[in-house]
Amino acid sequence: MITRKKRVWFAICVADEGYEDLDVWKVYQVLPDRRAAELGCIRVIDESGEDYLYPANLLVAVNFSKVVRTRLPRFLLTMNRNAGLPSRPYCHTLK
Repeated sequence: MITRKKRVWFAICVADEGYEDLDVWKVYQVLPDRRAAELGCIRVIDESGEDYLYPANLLVAVNFSKVVRTRLPRFLLTMNRNAGLPSRPYCHTLK
């Protein structure tokens, strides 16, 4: 049986208008969320390790090479651990 891995997506924050928990120019991992997109939002994993919805106009999708897409989630997780944040990569809050 052939299994297909899901692609990991990222976005860069370009504005934080009213959202203190976003950092401009920071890279965030994106979780696909069709319902959020219909509302004009994007679901990202922040430095707490939790996923949240933000207005899509605050973030711009970036296309990294396969090597970067593979390594970046682990790097972000390591940074969270070093900062004393939860080690869990994310928690789905919208079912």
